[in-house]
This record gives sequence, structure tokens and C-alpha cells, in this order.
Amino acid sequence: YSDEGSDPLETGGGMTKALPLLGTEPFLLVNGDVWSDFDFSLKEMKLEAQDLAKLVLVNKPKWRERGDFDLEHGRVRVTKDPALLYSGIALYHPSILDGATVEKFSIVPRLKIAMEQNRVSGIFHDGVWDDVGTPERLEILRSQFEE
Repeated sequence: YSDEGSDPLETGGGMTKALPLLGTEPFLLVNGDVWSDFDFSLKEMKLEAQDLAKLVLVNKPKWRERGDFDLEHGRVRVTKDPALLYSGIALYHPSILDGATVEKFSIVPRLKIAMEQNRVSGIFHDGVWDDVGTPERLEILRSQFEE
């Protein structure tokens, strides 16, 4: 567990702060505000030798105007009109953070550089997934389990 303090560091900053706990091998990241039935034991959940990340992508939810990325032949790509959303579930190689300092920053710019180098793979998850990062979306999810 790596406490980010009262001002969250975003994904990049949080991972950088946690690096001393994570070591030098690839690690799994799951955002704390996602709900999913993703099967973490899938044999596809591994990094290829050259990859810096493997992202789990989902269909763009109705509440989102735009997706993040697209998936082409197992590789994550930046496109003009992306249809898929980064789920907040991924494998990362620690070297994606080379040179980073502990401060608030998004991992997305580093991911885009790695994508340009063809070093980000992806897997599509068509099961249950939801971002419950707001009180309203959390309440909607909770209501699905009330009797």
C-alpha cells in the first residue's frame, strides 16, 4: 500500500511513488474507482518482452463523449475517433516511469510515446466494467445490488 496523501498523485505519480514497493518486474495496476468482472488469471495478461504496458480496454460508456484509444491486432493505438476506453486495469513495466519524479502526473503522455514505439499491447474486455469515480455513479452501481 502506498499512501498518496490528501492530494492524489494521478496514475503516473502514484505508480512512481509506489516503485520502491513494486520492484523491477512488471506489475498490475487497478484503479481504485473501477468495478469489473475482469478475469485477472487470463493467460493473455502478460507483457511481451518489448512492451512497456498492456492495457485492458472496454467499450466507451454512454456517459463519455469520446474514447481513449483503439485496438488493432492486439496493439493499442491513438486514432482520430477512438471507440475504446482505458479501463484503469493494466500491466506496466517499471521502465515506463524512467526519469519520473514523485509528483502529480498522468501516465497517458508516457503511454502515447510508448504506443508510437509500438510498445503497448491491449486486451478487450466485453464483460462488466464501470467507473464509479463520482458519488452519482457509485450510487447507481449500489442500487443494482439492493433488494
